[in-house]
Amino acid sequence: MENIRDIKKHLHEEDYLQISKITGYSRDYIKNCVDYRLNNRLIVIAAQEVMATSTTF
Repeated sequence: MENIRDIKKHLHEEDYLQISKITGYSRDYIKNCVDYRLNNRLIVIAAQEVMATSTTF
């Protein structure tokens, strides 16, 4: 997954808090980026990391 559109389909509400801890961005900012498809590379990378760890359990 390389952009916000792909990631939006797979994020759960608790994932936003984990992404916030990784990036330092607020949960609301991350949610706005995802909702309005603002492609922030750091958020994409953090979301990929969160989804990778959540699917292994």
